Formats: sequence, structure tokens, C-alpha cells
Amino acid sequence: MNKVEEAEKELNDQKVREHIDSVLPDEECKWKSAENPPTGENGFWTDNVIAVTNYGDAFSLAYYHGDNGGCWQRPERFNKGEIVIWWIDKPQS
Repeated sequence: MNKVEEAEKELNDQKVREHIDSVLPDEECKWKSAENPPTGENGFWTDNVIAVTNYGDAFSLAYYHGDNGGCWQRPERFNKGEIVIWWIDKPQS
């Protein structure tokens, strides 16, 4: 990724954060940073959560906890450079 792409990504990430903050009141906002993924056991996927990417798309995804870190699911519909930046538990049905 070159410096222009990095700057565009950072700007887009900020726009997504600002949008989420604008549509959800603080007292109801339970969005969590992708840097603090859902808790789970090593070697297993978590239950699906709602995840928002740096492109502003929302997906139902799980997070895998491994011995050397973890990773978010990457659906085929993810674009090049698309990553999860926010997540929230799915509403109870």
C-alpha cells in the first residue's frame, strides 16, 4: 500500500467512525474496535457479530482465536484492502 492509499484508508476509517457516532447516541453505543475482538477460546471461532469495515460495509462475521493471534473472517465479497474496524454483538431475537 503506497502513501496515497494509506491516507485514503485513514480518511475513510475516520468517516466511518464519525458516521457511526452520529447515528448512535452515546448511551446506546456498544460498538467495539476490531482491535478488541469478541472473546473466545483458542482454536475456535466466536459466534457471529455484526462487523463494519473501513469501506462502510456491514457483515455478519466471526473471529478466530489462535495460538499466535487471531483473525476476522474474510468473505469473498471483501474488496482488496477491506478490513473490519468496528463490531457489535447481534441483537437478541
